[in-house]
Amino acid sequence: MADASRDDGAGNEPPSLRSEAVLLASAQKHQLDNQVDRSGWLPRVQKAHPSVKEVRERVSPLLRALTFSEIYNPGRKDVRDRLSKEDLIQLIMQHLMTQGLESVKLALEKESALAYNNKRQSNRSYLVMHLNNALRDTEKVYDLAIDERLGRVLGLKKDRQVELEEHLLQVGIQEEEDMEETIDIWSASIAKEQVIEIISKGTPDEEKIVKAGTLNGLIGFLTSVTEHHTTFQNIFLLTYQSFTTPKKLFDKLVERYHVPMSFEADSPNRNESIKRIRLRVCSVIKKWLEEYSTDFNESLKGNAISLVQLMRAEGEAALANSLQNSISKMDSGTSRRVQNMKKLEPLITKNIFSDQLNYFDIEDEELARQMTLIDYEIFSIIKPEELLNLAWSKPKLKHKAKNVLSMIDRFNNVSSWVATMIISPERLKNRTKAITKFLKVAKHLRQLNNFNSLTDPAIIAAFNMACVHRLKHSWEGIPANIVEEIEKLMNTENGFKIYRDTLKLSSPAIPYLGVHLTDLTFMEENPDCIEVEGVKMINFAKRKLIYAVISLLQTYQQTPYHFATVHQITSYLKKGTTLDEPTLYRMSLDREPRKSRLADIQQ
Repeated sequence: MADASRDDGAGNEPPSLRSEAVLLASAQKHQLDNQVDRSGWLPRVQKAHPSVKEVRERVSPLLRALTFSEIYNPGRKDVRDRLSKEDLIQLIMQHLMTQGLESVKLALEKESALAYNNKRQSNRSYLVMHLNNALRDTEKVYDLAIDERLGRVLGLKKDRQVELEEHLLQVGIQEEEDMEETIDIWSASIAKEQVIEIISKGTPDEEKIVKAGTLNGLIGFLTSVTEHHTTFQNIFLLTYQSFTTPKKLFDKLVERYHVPMSFEADSPNRNESIKRIRLRVCSVIKKWLEEYSTDFNESLKGNAISLVQLMRAEGEAALANSLQNSISKMDSGTSRRVQNMKKLEPLITKNIFSDQLNYFDIEDEELARQMTLIDYEIFSIIKPEELLNLAWSKPKLKHKAKNVLSMIDRFNNVSSWVATMIISPERLKNRTKAITKFLKVAKHLRQLNNFNSLTDPAIIAAFNMACVHRLKHSWEGIPANIVEEIEKLMNTENGFKIYRDTLKLSSPAIPYLGVHLTDLTFMEENPDCIEVEGVKMINFAKRKLIYAVISLLQTYQQTPYHFATVHQITSYLKKGTTLDEPTLYRMSLDREPRKSRLADIQQ
């Protein structure tokens, strides 16, 4: 029999040798592959594609706990204050003993120069117990903060914010505010602490300006029978969540309602004074229920109903009926907005039902209208508390600002979508056509006073992105004055003065949220508390500044647009195809290489 390992005479290796060569080459390649550093690829993928990170966290409790610790990182000092290095080593040694690893424990004692403290002997590992508790607590936070869209799919409870905050307080992550006073509002021993500093505008007829006060002092002024200040009420109810919670405020108002026996005990007008105080408390709660109903979760609403029942039992039927009416309005979802105004007829195109519908098929004005309706849908439901304490920018508070974050995401998506639509066409004339289209849409957005889609980070931002701005051949033939006119409106000089002046004269309108978030950021640099005669007080002057910004936004939230929603268009816009900036820039270079001539570009 011939040797199978020999050449077949035609210069071809036998199959066995070829297989060995393939295996050897594969092994060498595998060895080279193993020498490549891949340690950074996963963080890069997760940064570029947040959805990948989200999926990994959904299936792994440990990964969720790691992300949780990154967001709620208390800092090394706080960790050392609660758990010293020595305590941690003792936990490890106790764990080693429960696992029968005494020799390892002895080695750790020698290395750390720390003797094992075996006073609390147990077969259960305290280290594992603490880790299990930590995972349990972080899992509950993750479950409570789960994406609302997924929650609706699974039929989960919609409003979990209060439960989340209570859990964060329970596990010591979200601290109670220093200004949360536990002392009774009627306590005579804190008369000095209840004092608020008031500055008069100059004439007795004008409302007084509250500069600062303790929580008890502010609530006392809020429900005063001698001082009725509508502006103060409005500022307090809009900003109180920057220094206390809805539950704490309600409890304090109930405290104020329950006038103690010692109050004006010898006065012949005591009963009349009590009635006036209770009427003021009821008036404040009624205003709170009607204007800020979303502050009342089921638990707090139950407390309000209990107060109504108490009022009836005490013979205060008129007050009880007044509050009950407000609660009933809240339950029925009665809105102050006008819902029955006639809507403008949409500009419908022939192929509106086509699966191939794209933005070129939609009239410029109608495209601007539908973009505005999407924007207003998000803008109109932003709550005041989302704009307090910079909640949208702080990891620990972002769960309070979901609508602000949704709006920021929405307009970042608009910017990416516009850039994608401009760069995607391979032919020069189609890119120029796309730029012209969006310039016309921008003009209509300006006419609709939709400053947020018109401006950064939407259409203008898309034009200013490097991948779009560098397309000089695509921009040729576009009148420069059109872009300049839009950019002039959003000039940053003098704190966006032109924009602010224009906004004052516009209604309905969607303000440029970025400007107002910046205003709030600067205002938050003022201290939350100030000292007045040695007493720590809430800086109410700061809340007055914040109120001015938020109340302006509320004005535009209450004035809707009267356009008919075209679901085919809004669906198309919400699903708009977007590419990331690195991909767009590579495509831009492919469309118009650096130093390319017009003759080199595909027409």
